[in-house]
Amino acid sequence: MKNLNPKIALLIGLILLLVSGGLYWKTSTPSISAEDQASCESAVQNQYGEQAAALIDRCKTDVGFVAMTKAQNSGAGSAQELATAISQANQKDTGNHMLYMFFVGLTLMVGLVFTLRGIKGLTQKTE
Repeated sequence: MKNLNPKIALLIGLILLLVSGGLYWKTSTPSISAEDQASCESAVQNQYGEQAAALIDRCKTDVGFVAMTKAQNSGAGSAQELATAISQANQKDTGNHMLYMFFVGLTLMVGLVFTLRGIKGLTQKTE
């Protein structure tokens, strides 16, 4: 890496910083499919009627709530089955979020190293 052209190092660093920002942006929204969201919204509307407006927003942001309505629609008979469905959805979402955050940190760190080395190399060549 010591023989790396400073312009290339700077370019690689900036690209990695952009990738890091993209990964961070992707993790800021929960991974709820449009189909699951629509199913959740219709189930909430059917179950709660006029009071559904207060809960509809949770179909867009709460993975556990979507899993609960999905389990209720599929005929989950006990609270244990509902709790299991919610827990599994939350664990999957948390695991994905942790993995994304690891890659955000990794690309951010490597991107900063490349960017700083590129800037340092460019300033040393001009002096």
